[in-house]
Amino acid sequence: MAAFVDVATLMNNQAPPNSLAGSSKKIRKQRKEFAMSCSACHKNEKDLGRLLRRCAKVCHTAFYCSKECQTQNWSVHKQVCGERSVSKLVPKLVKTMLSDPNMLVQLQSCFMLAFDLLQRARCDEMLLARVDIAVEPANLDDFSDILLRGESPNTAVQGMLQINAFTPVSDVEKSKVAAERRLVWCQERARADAAGFRHHPVVIMDVVHTDSQIDMTIPWRIASGMRAVVPAWISGGFPIPSAIPGQTTTVPCTVENCMQCINMHIRADTKNKLLLRTEMRPSDIQVIRDAGKNAKTVPAMILHAKIAREHIYESIYQKFLKRRKAATGVTPSIPVVDLSPC
Repeated sequence: MAAFVDVATLMNNQAPPNSLAGSSKKIRKQRKEFAMSCSACHKNEKDLGRLLRRCAKVCHTAFYCSKECQTQNWSVHKQVCGERSVSKLVPKLVKTMLSDPNMLVQLQSCFMLAFDLLQRARCDEMLLARVDIAVEPANLDDFSDILLRGESPNTAVQGMLQINAFTPVSDVEKSKVAAERRLVWCQERARADAAGFRHHPVVIMDVVHTDSQIDMTIPWRIASGMRAVVPAWISGGFPIPSAIPGQTTTVPCTVENCMQCINMHIRADTKNKLLLRTEMRPSDIQVIRDAGKNAKTVPAMILHAKIAREHIYESIYQKFLKRRKAATGVTPSIPVVDLSPC
């Protein structure tokens, strides 16, 4: 999936980064501006002037402009189409997140920091990062019960979108996805140049959901205003919602804290004005159970690393460590996961 949006326009109208000012109406309106791209030829709906058709077999996440493109792409897509259906809500949640100015600014900050774009713009380089997302209980007690006791909820659990990892890809050209991502990058680079943004870096974000190998490829340009925003945050830190409702805490400007800021904003939005809450599926809950058992699956290890670094989980994580040591005699270490594209 490819999404195209004028980030600079959004930034001109943004509220302070610790605000939840983005209205549901504005987010829905901005979400409609996203254009899906054909999974084979990468032409988008704006170029074609019509909507694409979704893969109807199992995954529902690949899009095609014609039967010919679907047939051409099947040898690749069948490897990830799989037996499990990825919720149709996941792509919608991603588009919703990217329609909020606060989320966009924090994600762009991740790129600015991870690729050192303050030192040089790197406008002629293809910059790629993998972003792992998950749906997690909105209520911390529900999360604790699943992680520490593996309890099955008796009722439906309200979930919320979370960003669990941001991984810059250091050597894109050596990966198997290089040719495909290069085509997508070149198309977006040309669009940015034609619109007068030649000096804005163009990046690619591969968004991966926890229980799926299917990813959404999203190219965008980094707005020039970020070169003023990020240094100010590096100098003085930036506020994020704290565990105490209505209060904030100032943290250093790092990639990890930018992710934490997004996650805390979503958690603080109890009335779902950001439209990022949804019912959890069994597979979402299983990832948390696996993490509680210190399983070595990639989604469980990513979640383990997240709860070890984000402040709101501190007491839960300490209980997790004690329980695992009592059960195995060994205190778990924070896992290091290789998330580079193969």
